[in-house]
Amino acid sequence: MRDRVALITGGGRGIGEAIARRFAAEGCRLFITSRTPKDLERVALETGANFDICDVTQPKEIGALVRKIGPVDILVNNAGIAESAPFLRTDLETWRRVMDTNVTSAFLFCKALVPGMIERGYGRIVNIASIAGKRGAAYITAYAASKHALLGFSSSLAMELQPKNITVNAICPGYVDTPMTRSNAARIAKTTSSTAKEVIKSLLATAGQAKLLHPGHVAEVALALSRDDCSHTGAAIDL
Repeated sequence: MRDRVALITGGGRGIGEAIARRFAAEGCRLFITSRTPKDLERVALETGANFDICDVTQPKEIGALVRKIGPVDILVNNAGIAESAPFLRTDLETWRRVMDTNVTSAFLFCKALVPGMIERGYGRIVNIASIAGKRGAAYITAYAASKHALLGFSSSLAMELQPKNITVNAICPGYVDTPMTRSNAARIAKTTSSTAKEVIKSLLATAGQAKLLHPGHVAEVALALSRDDCSHTGAAIDL
């Protein structure tokens, strides 16, 4: 993977940060993006990555970023949000925000970068989905729907691009120890008269997990799916 150009969305913290660190260790030419300058600057300083602020829900910002970066060999669509609320309190604005961030952003980045991958005869695309993309849970209707959609997008695109030497795979982690998981648990706690710790315990029990996953575990799988010798495509790997 040395000198392969990799772009990671949501690369400033959590799973995206872990993937960025792992890819940097492999010698990738790394680009990371998110909406949070402070996080990006820290990760870039520590990994040598290039970074840019980008709102992944805005096509014009994505277009400008892709033109600036140039050809990309590895795309990791990691940017995502997990807003939680009872269904009856989930408004259309929230629904659209979650869908735009978690699904439409992957579509837009692929639309921008896949033509170049086809032209060069090589590409690796990894979409960070969720176990919620295979089975839902209470209070996350928008999030679960977005991850189901991302899996459908991934498997369909994989079939289309397989003859072009471009692989498309998804990773479906359970609950991972990230700032997003903990803030989501805090939001659920407010609506259920529980503590965040109790919410996490309940979520883990529902998912059959003994503890929160480490982001590095997800990063290792993303790395394997991004290597030159990876032949898997269309997979949705549970963690």
